[in-house]
Amino acid sequence: MQSAKCKMQDRRRSGRLRLSAFRFQLSFAAVWLAFCIFHSAAVAFAAEPPSFQVGAKNISVRLGTDGRIRALALGDKSLPRAISAETILGGCRREGAVVTRQLDGGGVEFQKQLIHDANKNRCLLVERFVPASQSIRWEIEVRGAGPAWSTPIETHLRWPNPAEVKYWTAWADCRPKDAKGWVDPLQPMPLADRTLYYGGRTMTDADAFGVPLVSILDAATDVGLTAALSPEDLALDLRLTVSRQGQFVFSRLNHRISAASPVRFALDLVAHPADWRAGLGWMASRYPACFDPPNPSVQQMAGCGAYSSHAEITHPERLRRMAFRVNWKASFDFPYMGMFLPPVKSDTEEWTDFKGQETSIARMRRYAQDMRRAGFYVLNYFNVTECGAHYRYPPPPRRAASDADLWKDAHDFLFYRMGDAVLRGDDGKPIGSWEGCVAMDPGEPVYQRFLLDQAQRHLEKLPETSGICIDRLDWLRRYNRQRDDQVTWFRGKPARSLTVSWHDIMGKLGPLMHQAGKVIYVNPLYGHLGLM
Repeated sequence: MQSAKCKMQDRRRSGRLRLSAFRFQLSFAAVWLAFCIFHSAAVAFAAEPPSFQVGAKNISVRLGTDGRIRALALGDKSLPRAISAETILGGCRREGAVVTRQLDGGGVEFQKQLIHDANKNRCLLVERFVPASQSIRWEIEVRGAGPAWSTPIETHLRWPNPAEVKYWTAWADCRPKDAKGWVDPLQPMPLADRTLYYGGRTMTDADAFGVPLVSILDAATDVGLTAALSPEDLALDLRLTVSRQGQFVFSRLNHRISAASPVRFALDLVAHPADWRAGLGWMASRYPACFDPPNPSVQQMAGCGAYSSHAEITHPERLRRMAFRVNWKASFDFPYMGMFLPPVKSDTEEWTDFKGQETSIARMRRYAQDMRRAGFYVLNYFNVTECGAHYRYPPPPRRAASDADLWKDAHDFLFYRMGDAVLRGDDGKPIGSWEGCVAMDPGEPVYQRFLLDQAQRHLEKLPETSGICIDRLDWLRRYNRQRDDQVTWFRGKPARSLTVSWHDIMGKLGPLMHQAGKVIYVNPLYGHLGLM
């Protein structure tokens, strides 16, 4: 009996021990589970990379310590967006750690040492993100080390939901180049694989864009983001590549990377409603000098125009009914391209114009006076990239006995006075153009001085005209491989970009004309805001 009782007690004791063990295991499991959850959260929190926050009105960016944008908050709703953006130098990788520095005013700076994998060239990439009144200003600086070189300097932006957004830029055609017929270029389009060229590659390039921005528009949430490059930056060759996967890349080409002259660019990230006009409006407000002419008389001249050499106004009332206001005088008054107002001894001395007729400064002035009396305006023809007529190469022997008479013969003037400015092809021969004139480099001192002297002569001899209209900027796409502008690196060598030459001469021609109350119009054929 005692034995049975003991066995019963043993079983009860064993059961209590098993229950206690089970309870302990359960408690331990709960503790372990809690620990795992806490640990996982801690690990996840620790795995979240450190970041910097830069904010402005309606937009803020979160940047990793590597200088990449990892997220943005856009608009009044502060919708978080998994948008990423970064600067990439083609073929380069980072060496060493990124140096960061907080800036006054809430900005942050990143410095990265880069090396090119193929040629082993090195540079320092400095990026600054600074809050502006309505945007985040993104400044890029590339400082070379060692020999000069070049590689694409690219801004990459990736949008997370490409199928749900459309995009817009100031394109010539919103469709790919194989599209037929006219379409409204002011409508945004779904994302598609396409490369657009700033100013276009040719006069009629459908893949051209004229304002350096791209607007990404999410109509469902009424949120838009514009990446707006500064039109004040030097643009030698700028391209915008878009992919249907949501990648947008601005590529800047042919810029020289050297220790002597750092390369600098700037862009702004702007948040706005899902309407491209808001992004373009921000650009016009931020850079008014690129949009608003400095001479207010252009408002009086606004209206329909003509490009005519016809010199008689017999029915001015009919022209007024057609809203005619200005004639860009197709002034075949010149004896040959470039010689727009010959250095004659008097205003009445005549020369043979391009059409084989006799004219003079006095006749040109009478035409401008007649037009002003009728209430119309005259722009004289001007050109800074072409000179000569019906050229032959090798050039024939010089005909003029004295330097003062070189202008009287197109070949004499072109090759024996302006030869250093002639733009030549890879074969060393002049590059021909309209009616046998040749392309010219307006950055060459001898030609630039001649053009500025002509402009001054226009002001003195033709005061009734309203200014000039400059033809054929399409040559500004070219590079003068016989010269060095200190900022261009083309086909592995120094060169002078004719865009640089344009900025050089306009820095002198612009003030000359504007201070006299005259306007400068252009027939660009290479249409982008950076040239304006």
